Amino acid sequence: MRTLYTLALAAVLAVTTISWAQQNPQPQPAYRFEALIPGTPMGDHTFEPDAVVDGTAINDAGEVAFVAHWQDGSVERAAVFTSKRIVASEGELIGGKAITGISAACLTINNAGQVAYEATFTDTSGSQTGVFVEKRFVLGLSNGGTANDFVFTNDGRVLPRPGIAVAAAAPVQPAPSSSATPAPQSTPSGSKWHPTLSQKIWDKINKVSPVQIPNDIGSQPQAAPQQQPQATQQPVEPKPAAALPTAPPVRTCSAPAFPFPPEWQLGDDPGGVITSHIVEGPGKTKPYDSPFYGHISAPIRVTQFSEDCRPLLIEISDTSIRGRNEIYSPAGLVTYLQPSGFFIFNGISQRVPPGAFMRAETTIRINMHGQFAMPVSLSPHGSAILIGTPINR
Repeated sequence: MRTLYTLALAAVLAVTTISWAQQNPQPQPAYRFEALIPGTPMGDHTFEPDAVVDGTAINDAGEVAFVAHWQDGSVERAAVFTSKRIVASEGELIGGKAITGISAACLTINNAGQVAYEATFTDTSGSQTGVFVEKRFVLGLSNGGTANDFVFTNDGRVLPRPGIAVAAAAPVQPAPSSSATPAPQSTPSGSKWHPTLSQKIWDKINKVSPVQIPNDIGSQPQAAPQQQPQATQQPVEPKPAAALPTAPPVRTCSAPAFPFPPEWQLGDDPGGVITSHIVEGPGKTKPYDSPFYGHISAPIRVTQFSEDCRPLLIEISDTSIRGRNEIYSPAGLVTYLQPSGFFIFNGISQRVPPGAFMRAETTIRINMHGQFAMPVSLSPHGSAILIGTPINR
């Protein structure tokens, strides 16, 4: 389609908002929400009702990029989109490299509107993984598939994390003009808290949470060494990883005060880019009195941080009783789960159905102004992307 139509969720869900939300205390809305819902056509692609949004990115202008997949007969297809256009798709040939897969976790859009993404491809050297910007191959990777593989700057540079890059191609042309501060892509990071949680607890968290956190971060399998990819147009001598400009390593952040850091009460900035997280399981947290569920004796808390270790999102869950899950930012409540299984977004009057919140490791992406993009399941209507904007910002 020429654009993603911004529709009221009422037109999609057509549900009656009933008693439970009205009978429980409702905080003042901290965000206003709108839903971007795929329609037809976009470029030469027509979205089907079962199209699923796998991961999103949002820049400081509020422009969204996303990866979506759909069924084309007996074959599953995937592509990278913005709200205005199709960027690249599986099966496409880019600089002699046939795209065979697109990673939903490794996606970013800079303030100039350029989109960088990670994809697997085949060429004369075999099957490999690399970073692409729009229709250009930029960087080969020795291992990939996690959201912290690279940083994409506002002037169009791709900066791999130390130890990731194996070869560089011709540089991306800088954006015509951009004075904004380069912003790294949202990404989770490993945490010493992970080993404290059993697989059973992880299953409970990820069954109801819109923030999907894998329990094996930090122990990702390493790909076998690959031959060096060749640059588009003309050969480029591979550079050792140490010679390539790299992004700084992700910082290790400490858990803030429980349940919320005191700076949130003082009007802390809700904006930034998620670069790490920690998970605190039962025994690492304190009892919590939820405004929705009452007393929770042993909650689990997931805290997501900016690069300078400012807490951006806090999710509190109760694994002893399914269906207790609430998420906050410095601006206030983002969403919480009703016993009926519907997430409540106070900035809109309709209920949003939960589901498998895509394959991205961290599905909520935040820009420097505190806006966030979160894919939600609209089964059987496919997916939508909720854009949340702080009301008082």
